[in-house]
Parts: sequence; structure tokens; C-alpha cells
Amino acid sequence: EGLVANVSSTLENFQKQLLEDSKVILKESINKISSMQDLKNIDKNSKSVYEIAFNGTDADAEEIEKITGLTFLGDSIQSYEEEELCIVSSTPTLRRVYLAKTY
Repeated sequence: EGLVANVSSTLENFQKQLLEDSKVILKESINKISSMQDLKNIDKNSKSVYEIAFNGTDADAEEIEKITGLTFLGDSIQSYEEEELCIVSSTPTLRRVYLAKTY
């Protein structure tokens, strides 16, 4: 019983540490972009994920993909708490979208 409890406790601690470490890595991998100029100047070989405020059209999304070589991954499950300006239209939006290079 003592061994089982010790192993279970160790595994729980290991799981918590892995989760904390992965959250840090994820947070460090996401770069917020606030303007089209900044988006155009990204490192095209970066493995980062980019976050933008976006409420543009499908045509706007296609243009961003064409310019950057990135792909829209989709909307975040967490909208912005306060409105941000869309990088295309400069209109206020709560919509948070992620882009990244896909392989």
C-alpha cells in the first residue's frame, strides 16, 4: 500500500509539473501581432503561433495567408476581454484568431 501511494503521488506531481511546463512553453510560443506591417515582417521560418485581432472577411484571411505563408488555425476559445482593433479593418473586435505555419 505504501509503495502504491508513493508511486501515485509521484505520478501526480510529475503530471502537474508537465502541465505547468507545457503552459509556459505554449505561452512563450504565441506572439501577439497588432498590425499588418508587423504581420508582414514576421520570420517566415519561425515555428511560432501568431495571435491577431481579426474580424475581416474570407478574402482578407486569404490575403493574410498569401502574404505571410501562414494558415488560419481558427478562433480562440477565449475571446479578448476588451475590444482590440482588427489588424485589417481597424474596427473593434473581441475575436482572437491564431495563425501558424502548417506542415
